Amino acid sequence: MECVGFCPAGKVKVAMNTYNHSCYNRGYESYCCEPSYYTETTRLSDDIAAFQDALASYGANPTCSTTATRDLVGRDDSPVQQVKSFLTSFFLACNLDELQQLKGKIQVWDAWAVTTSRGTNPTRTSLVGWPATQRSGTRTSMTMEAMSQFLATFDLCAGDNFLCTEEGFDNQNLISGGGSDELKQWLQWKAQSRSIFGATDILVVGDWNTDDSIYDEALDNENVEDCEDCKINIESVVVEHSTNFHTEHIIELQSMSTFFAWLVTESSCNIDCQFFLKFFNKDVLKTTAMPGGYNSGVPSLRIMEALGSWSNTNQFRLLEKRLNGIKASLWSLDNLKAPDKWKAAYESAAPDEAITILKGVITVFSYLNYPSVWERLKATNALIRQELETAQDAYNDATGSQTKIADCWDQ
Repeated sequence: MECVGFCPAGKVKVAMNTYNHSCYNRGYESYCCEPSYYTETTRLSDDIAAFQDALASYGANPTCSTTATRDLVGRDDSPVQQVKSFLTSFFLACNLDELQQLKGKIQVWDAWAVTTSRGTNPTRTSLVGWPATQRSGTRTSMTMEAMSQFLATFDLCAGDNFLCTEEGFDNQNLISGGGSDELKQWLQWKAQSRSIFGATDILVVGDWNTDDSIYDEALDNENVEDCEDCKINIESVVVEHSTNFHTEHIIELQSMSTFFAWLVTESSCNIDCQFFLKFFNKDVLKTTAMPGGYNSGVPSLRIMEALGSWSNTNQFRLLEKRLNGIKASLWSLDNLKAPDKWKAAYESAAPDEAITILKGVITVFSYLNYPSVWERLKATNALIRQELETAQDAYNDATGSQTKIADCWDQ
């Protein structure tokens, strides 16, 4: 049986029931009323109300992790399973009904997080700006860990009638250029998210040999105290006092996750699911060694290697840690200061705070235009593009696709 969800002529649809088991996950049942008179009431859906209760329950009696990880999904009590279900649903919201439910849960999460966290980091910010959250570490006690590793068994039929009609299920146009039964099932019935990039060790100041030339090329303001002086100066760092400097990727690590999140939304790039499912994290390339000798055949590993690594150390500089933090925030398109707090700093009789922020921003751009940094930035970008193009060409040759990853990177 398939429920069509229409109302008879002369009546108005005032509600939908997507949980009617008689529909067998095909469509939904409509509640219809005469348009002349009816009353409206608003309440949280059962799903969102259950999620709100789960958060309250977890906050009142949090459980310790039963695994080595600290993330919420590693805890097997019922309230946290509700939280896991919410986080998973972020990746699966594919129609208006599901998006509305997700928005409701985000509002519930935000209200709870603001009152229980040391800092405020609303869900909508965390979900979109995960690299920034990860970079900031303990900025808030409500960080959402390992988000790209959640697995789901979510029935898309419950929300989208078209995907689950016999006609819709057999419609090859749902998948660009057709596709395998496995891919069809992955798109239309069950959904899962997979980690695109894995974690890797990052060089810190103390990891460099004490005689490394990088210590002679550390970068900071020429005059830290002068608010008008935004010039960059090279200075030799005394090793025991090098904690004021951070090893920094000239092209920030979060660039890749941001790029791929954008890439899949651009139809002109011609990227498809099979690229990530069957190619990107596989040993599929016949390659030559990269700078430093690294020679993996896995596209994702080679791309991250291009950003800088233990073997490819030429892509790193030492940058004063305050400037490094400003650069990372600007790269993520984060506000350096909340708009209301910026207004207060701008209007303050003592403008030193606002001027310091402006000086930091100008200095970051001065740093990126510094001759030695600019040359390394161009070299790093060229190496990343080369690896993207290698992966693109190998995938196109193997599958007959016409992906344009390198061109889209240029955009």
